[in-house]
Order: sequence, then structure tokens, then C-alpha cells
Amino acid sequence: MKEALFFFTVFIILTGCLPNYSEEATTDKDTSLISSFITSGEQYEAPTIEFAFGDSLRFENLTTDNGLSNSNVLDVIQDSEGYIWIATEDGLNRYDGKEFKIFRYNTEDLNSISANPVFSLLLDDENTLWVGTNPGGLNKYDPKT
Repeated sequence: MKEALFFFTVFIILTGCLPNYSEEATTDKDTSLISSFITSGEQYEAPTIEFAFGDSLRFENLTTDNGLSNSNVLDVIQDSEGYIWIATEDGLNRYDGKEFKIFRYNTEDLNSISANPVFSLLLDDENTLWVGTNPGGLNKYDPKT
């Protein structure tokens, strides 16, 4: 049976500029808009968006084949260091633009996340990541531990 297709598009705007939608891409250099296209199932050709000032945006398809722990994405947030945090039904995923690091519950590690189903993410004013799990409750991520 073919898996139902769930997809989630994440736009993280780092500047206040608005994109000029165009079919032509002018460059592959870094842009002021970071984007990820998270999907399960089939791969899609990545669309390109051209900005009014000439930079372009390329969408990247991220799936469980790329290391995402689960195709059911429930929340996404970006921290001040640029990491993209992705809440899934099977753990917390941190994406650095190249690879995933997955945080899961571990009975032998008191500093692990309290449950694998992650439903909610929040960054507070001090850039502390708060992670809501069920049935594990609220977790505070401390990168030092």
C-alpha cells in the first residue's frame, strides 16, 4: 500500500524582502530566505524563486531517505545559530543544512528527551529551546549536556 503523502513547507525569512516569483534562476549563491521542503514519499523537482534584487532560492526536498526520523512533521523552528529544529512523531531532529542529528528517548541517558513523539517547539527570549512531548511533557534543551 502506498504511503499517504504528507508535505510541509517551511519558510524562514531572515530579512524583510519579498520574493519576485520568476521561472528563471540567476544564481546559486546564498540567499536571504532559507527554505526547506519536507516531504515523505515521492521526490519532486525543486522549484526556484528569484528575488527582486537578483538572488534566487532553491527548495530542497528532505525525507526519511535524507535522515529525517519520521515523515510526520508536527512543528519546525530555527534557532539563532541557524539550526532548523523539526518535531516529528519519532524524535526531535536538528538539521544543519547538510545532515540531521536526531534526539530520542533513551532509558539509559537521564539527559535524553523524555519521549519520542514531539509535538511542539518554542524558543524563548534567551534562545532556549523548549520541547513539548507526549506523554513525556515539557523538555528544556541544554546544548551543554
